[in-house]
Formats: sequence, C-alpha cells, structure tokens
Amino acid sequence: MHPDENLPKSEIFVGFYNQLKMFCVNKPLNIITDDKLNESEYILGCHNNRWYLAYKETQNIEMAKSFIKEFVCAIIEQTPQERIIDICNDIVNNIEVISSNVHSNLKAEFNYNNSNRVIAKTAFNCLAYLKGSDFMLRSEFNPMREAIYNGEDMNKHFDVMAYDTDNDLGDNKRVFGDIFRKIESSLPQRLLNEHYHCIFFFKAMNKQKCAIGLYGFDRPYILNLAKNPTETVFDAFICDWRNEKEMNLINYIAQTINKSESI
Repeated sequence: MHPDENLPKSEIFVGFYNQLKMFCVNKPLNIITDDKLNESEYILGCHNNRWYLAYKETQNIEMAKSFIKEFVCAIIEQTPQERIIDICNDIVNNIEVISSNVHSNLKAEFNYNNSNRVIAKTAFNCLAYLKGSDFMLRSEFNPMREAIYNGEDMNKHFDVMAYDTDNDLGDNKRVFGDIFRKIESSLPQRLLNEHYHCIFFFKAMNKQKCAIGLYGFDRPYILNLAKNPTETVFDAFICDWRNEKEMNLINYIAQTINKSESI
C-alpha cells in the first residue's frame, strides 16, 4: 500500500492486511518485470485499489500468480483477526531502518529499423519531389519501395560508415560534408546556418545512392535507393530550417551568389 504519513504504521499494516483478504489473482493485476529481482523474489503491492506484482522477467506469470495466491491465503489463514493489531505492532517495533545511497537503473531501447525506415521514406519522397512521380515508379526503385512499405529489415539498405577519428578513416567520415564546405568556401557569401538538413543524391558502385545529413552533414546516413539505375541523379536538396528555406543545390548556389552581389 502507499504509505500515509498521517496514519500510524500499525494502522497502515492493518489496512494492507484487510486489502489482502480481498485480493484475487484472477482480477486485473498490473505486472512489472525487473531483472534485478532474484528468481524467488516477488513484490506485491496495492495502490489506489489496484494490485501490482513485480517479479523477474524470466519467471512464468502463471507460476508467479499461483505462488502469490498460496502465499496470501497462508497469511490470511494463519493470522487471526483478533491478533492482527498486536502482530502489526510487533512488526513496526522490529523494523530496522537502513540508510543507503539511492541507486537508479534505467533501461532504454532504440529501434534502428524504424528510424531508418523514416529516413529512407524522407529520401524517397525528396527524390520524387525533384524528379517527379513517373521517375520514381520505375521498377529499379521497387525493392526500396517495398522495404519502406513493409518496414522489414531496413538496415540492409544502408551502408555502414566508419566514424572513427582515431585512425586513418577520418577522410572517409568527412567526404560528404567536405563537398558542401568546398562549395560554400568557393562562394563569396555563405547562405546556410551552421545546422541544416541535406539529402545529396549521387551514383557509386553502379547504385543510386543518397547521403542524408540531419543537423549538419558530417555524419550522414548512406542509403542505397536502387541498383543499376537507368538514369543517374546527381542533385541535392537542402533545408535551412532556421530560416525556413528549402532549395535544391542549383538554387542554393544561385541564391548564395545573388545574396553576395546584393551586398
């Protein structure tokens, strides 16, 4: 039970005992699994008239329910109602308070397949915007189209990039970002802010590829859109989200030149 600081501890135990008499494992039971518990450990609690049971994730739920049912029945049968106050007072008087540091254990999961599906869909839509729907309906894009539609094993359509700065792969990690830095450095006036989104389409190893850079272009995702493309696309689409501007590479260069000439 959730402790009430306004009640004596013995009354809290009595309230929990009364709740146990109405406990039924066949009613809705909120399950919490925790790998930190041992195989023989169970935690049963009640809050706002809802019961919670915590146990080790590898345990069988039906076995856990059966054990808890037998345990609760044994407590009720072996604890006479007329002695419950004395028993609770004994428990309270023998509680040992242990002071220790609080430890927190967090568990986080990230689904790379789903995130890659969103990235691939963004690149696919961008190429459709640049080249039109008829171009994207070509059969060479069917494998990617099916992968985006089904969401199955998206990772195999992405190239693994090495971003290890402690060895000789540094040039590999910067190759796509360098393309835009060289373009920007050759122009009189820079148009983009420090952070921007960019999708760069190119051909390599007889594949239509694209590099997707989010919030900069130093660590792009490399996606294989099609094998043996009948027409190669070399273009880029840039989103300057701070200035709320979108443009392809030619327009980006043109706007940059126009901006510098007007100064």
